[in-house]
Amino acid sequence: MKKNFLYIFMLMAIVAMPLTSCDNDEPGKDGPVKDMSKHDAESDEDQIEITGYNGLEWFQNSIVVVDQNGNPERRIYGEILDPSNPTVISVQVSDIAMAEKIFLSWVAPEKEVEKVSDGYNYNMTDENGNAQGSVAFKQMNGNNGVLAIVTVGANTNLKAISEIRFISDNAWPNNASQTDLYEAGKIYEIYANYLRWEGAPIFSEDDTDPSWERTCMYPYPKNLPFYCIQGNDNGQEAILVHLSPDENDQSAHGQPYEYVSYNAYMHCASLPEAQKVLKYYTEHYEEWEAMIDYMESLGHKWDWHLGINTTGNEEFILNSYNAENKTIKILDLDSKKGKISDVGLYSLFEYRYMFVRTFPPYVAE
Repeated sequence: MKKNFLYIFMLMAIVAMPLTSCDNDEPGKDGPVKDMSKHDAESDEDQIEITGYNGLEWFQNSIVVVDQNGNPERRIYGEILDPSNPTVISVQVSDIAMAEKIFLSWVAPEKEVEKVSDGYNYNMTDENGNAQGSVAFKQMNGNNGVLAIVTVGANTNLKAISEIRFISDNAWPNNASQTDLYEAGKIYEIYANYLRWEGAPIFSEDDTDPSWERTCMYPYPKNLPFYCIQGNDNGQEAILVHLSPDENDQSAHGQPYEYVSYNAYMHCASLPEAQKVLKYYTEHYEEWEAMIDYMESLGHKWDWHLGINTTGNEEFILNSYNAENKTIKILDLDSKKGKISDVGLYSLFEYRYMFVRTFPPYVAE
């Protein structure tokens, strides 16, 4: 981890840490700020190995990302074909094999499904193996073009999802959204919530030489450039990424508890999306580096290689916060291997963020 942190700055950060929140609890309210003063800023010492995944969170964030109140924040998979039933989601597929492949991608790592005669049963558990309810994938007879249905079991706390229907492309309504073709290596403009820290000057006793303190993080909806690292031809999903800039600018990065206190982390890539990026990154490292160089040549400041105006920060906050353990997950790309890890809420290190958009396999008309 090659962050451009100076030891003395880390000590000063402890003093300047109390911030004004945006209608949220004051940062640090739930516990003391962890003492990181002896932490080597070039190590991964603040990272915690993941010992288990939350199956319900993974399934939820594979389909519909919700806000803190359970309302849809961003849809990843599927369409609402009937406005009177907004929790019934339909997915366009070419055949039952594609439907199965998509469903199984919604299963968290190290979790298992039970194969039954007409599909799969998935009993979801949290990081510690506690039951979280279930979903069932059942193959249908194709009436009205429905090839398979996912039903949600009782006492399963999925938000904005009551049923998922996989519909054959030849029965997909003409007035519904059609799957677009995304080609690897191309840039697409996508409307998203751009995150920037707001701040205010803090003056010394003689009102000279003010320092800068972050006071809030606001999402600014705007069109952002997303680079397509994987196209959705040949039965694959499309994967598009947008990276926050790596620059020596205090409005560009934040510490974990700041992302959480301002609910900014909810706009970041979900854990399933990050896993797909990590898989591509480890299998196509040279292509990833070429993408970074290309976007840098266009002036997007995605490059984390050390320089006058960069920090070497290659870690990205994800939308996966554990309030009980006070940890949040990050995607760490500071080596060719890459990894997803937990970090403590009160780590003093600053992290960038990443947006990811995935799109179903392209179904030709």
